[in-house]
Amino acid sequence: MEDDRARWNPVQLSGGQRQRVASARAPVLDPELVVRDEAISVPDVSVLAPVLNLLDDLQREFDVSLLFLSHDPSSRHIADRVCVIRDGRVVQAADSGAVLLAPEHPSTRGSWSP
Repeated sequence: MEDDRARWNPVQLSGGQRQRVASARAPVLDPELVVRDEAISVPDVSVLAPVLNLLDDLQREFDVSLLFLSHDPSSRHIADRVCVIRDGRVVQAADSGAVLLAPEHPSTRGSWSP
């Protein structure tokens, strides 16, 4: 049977499939910056690793900067730098390892502990 998923409507795709399609189509216009807002906010945790791996591959292969917005601290491993925002204000900004090892703000300490 021929795979006809290319003809599917977006509503026919799972949440993880939609996230991977959105990430994979990002380099089509050869951008310098790709912004992904809540790219891993899907109910199915099994989608997390494939989406993060795809974003990492796209970043390396196409030499594109990635601005990744997330409420999920598990995504920190793909970041070079992290800005923690609370109530619309940056409360900590540093290399991702520094945020993990030395959280400065109570919001950061609560959600980023190793």
